[in-house]
Amino acid sequence: MAICGLACVNPSPSRLYATLSWKVRCPTSEDIANRCMGGCVEGVERMYDGFDGEGARLSCSVFNGQVLNFQIILASGEFLALEQVVISGGVGVDGMVRVREGNEYEGKVGAGAPSDDRPCQVTDVQFTRDMASGDSLIIGKVRCYRMRSPADRLLCRGLSAPGGQPATAPPFEFRIYACPGAKPGI
Repeated sequence: MAICGLACVNPSPSRLYATLSWKVRCPTSEDIANRCMGGCVEGVERMYDGFDGEGARLSCSVFNGQVLNFQIILASGEFLALEQVVISGGVGVDGMVRVREGNEYEGKVGAGAPSDDRPCQVTDVQFTRDMASGDSLIIGKVRCYRMRSPADRLLCRGLSAPGGQPATAPPFEFRIYACPGAKPGI
């Protein structure tokens, strides 16, 4: 696994590769006021920078140039998934974000401000090309508030970049190289 952060360049063309760091967050006081159970332990900072099979299983596909599916399953069994995320104008307008950190949590994607109905935002999405390798490259950001557990709707968590406080942490960034179906410039 490469350890080079978001500036890493995929050294081998045409092989699925991803760079991302995320953290599952405990509910804020505002979340608890909105029917989220408190009393959780803050999640571990997760980071992956490598090819499929290097400590994690990656899968990715893009359909019709705008529907993104991406999943990373760590060796520990924890995972993060963007499912059927419809991208329009660089923004996710529909789809689902799922994450497992102990329990599983999920949230629908919406183009507007996060809400109880659509707690996740996928923004700043670009379908481009990595100049060094020539591979397709998908860049974007994800932030979720009040993702609910399908097993217990009172359990909710946030999802963001590591660092900072849960209510103000920025979205996490992802870079996905050589994703089948990704076409630069769409």
